[in-house]
Amino acid sequence: MRLMVSIALLPLLAVTATAQQRPAAPAVYRIHKLFLESTDLSRPLRQTIVQAFQGGTYNLDELAERVRFKLRDSGYALAEVKPAQVSRPRHAQHACDADVTFAIHTGNRYRLDGITFTVDPGQPVFTAAQLRSQFHIEDGAVFNATEIGKGLENLKDLYGSDGYPNFGAIPKPIYDNSRHAIRLAVDIDQGFPVTFGKLFMEGIEPRAGAAQQLLASWKELEGKRFNSRLLREWLKNNSAEQVNNQNVASVDPRVLNVLVHFR
Repeated sequence: MRLMVSIALLPLLAVTATAQQRPAAPAVYRIHKLFLESTDLSRPLRQTIVQAFQGGTYNLDELAERVRFKLRDSGYALAEVKPAQVSRPRHAQHACDADVTFAIHTGNRYRLDGITFTVDPGQPVFTAAQLRSQFHIEDGAVFNATEIGKGLENLKDLYGSDGYPNFGAIPKPIYDNSRHAIRLAVDIDQGFPVTFGKLFMEGIEPRAGAAQQLLASWKELEGKRFNSRLLREWLKNNSAEQVNNQNVASVDPRVLNVLVHFR
């Protein structure tokens, strides 16, 4: 059984769409040689970046962003990557082969100076220590953008596992250029706790009795406090393979209904 599942707390909204001309797809290149021009990029980091992307296939905006993230994960939070210069290799094997050059200015290398949290509304659900433990990067360590992103995802899972699917977080980096340090201030909107609501289904059953089987298994969750981990387990047990952000009508915003699409 293959299912697509969507969850929502708000009523359906009517949307009017207008036809628009699609923009041209960005040019995609297979990177024959990657060159990084810089006066302040260390040789080991230069080699790491080249080895990561040389030989791969990317559009240039995507490649520039990937290079920038590699730099940010090495502490260069304000690194600049200039637009690419592209040339055709002399002995190209494919039409999309290209030599790509980026001019880079790494700037200062920053370390993490701590993470603070401002929580709203109401009484914090978790302590500051519990929130900080979701970020697996120590104070004083080289700033790493990927680890910060993982920490924010961990916060989402932490709140979701306690019934708060409306959780939101906005990270604000505060730079101390004299000390080359970054303090991360995270504003948290806890949202409100919700419970599992009804299960709705759309489409044609892949086999007779599939709908009744899903309804029966859903009864174990219906009425209980929402838990994102329980929902993931239910999806796994019922072979749900994709989650979309579509809306299901819900009279009570504190009840989370789930819509299953058979396909």
